[in-house]
Amino acid sequence: MCMPCGRGRVKRAALPGEATTPMTETYYTNLCAYAKAFVALTPDRERLLCTLGPAVRPHLDAVTDLLYSHLQTISRTAPFLEGRLPTLRRTHRAWLEEVFTTTYDSAYVERMYRVGDAHVRVNLPVEFMAGGMTAIADALMPVVVRLTAEDVERQIAALGAVNAALGFALIVMQESYQISRLLSEQDKFLAITGLSRTTFNNLAATHAT
Repeated sequence: MCMPCGRGRVKRAALPGEATTPMTETYYTNLCAYAKAFVALTPDRERLLCTLGPAVRPHLDAVTDLLYSHLQTISRTAPFLEGRLPTLRRTHRAWLEEVFTTTYDSAYVERMYRVGDAHVRVNLPVEFMAGGMTAIADALMPVVVRLTAEDVERQIAALGAVNAALGFALIVMQESYQISRLLSEQDKFLAITGLSRTTFNNLAATHAT
């Protein structure tokens, strides 16, 4: 069952050095609420995604095939696909199904956050996430259109729900990418200067505006 991730005033997830730090339940809850508000991933849309799931599921292999066929036509993606296509296809297919079955809560945010962090560790260019999500939508939306063709109002609602779900995942991954990249650069700085991270965080807090 799809459920909200938190209550109260929606605020942006804190960055390193601010009151709430990554890798805490509060951080993921705040990021969940922030991303939901941004893309309008409402409870009604979450319920609609769950309802669409059984009809969409048989088409997800084809959607995955379309995505990776497209990615293989882009020369800059080749180094990230070489020798990994079977694993990437399985992982992606499982995530696509989760779009229509998951509870959009802090636990899901944490999983998507770790995906963004993994992209940093393999030096995946940040634009690949946005481009990849666009390609996913390009392959998935026609499926949704066909499955809801007899009810225009439901079709509009379904497309909005899928768009919100994909946008939600992208926001979380980009947030993770941004923070992971920042922490990576901080590590380099600390190694050069000999400062400890505690000292750095204290200095950052002192000069925060």
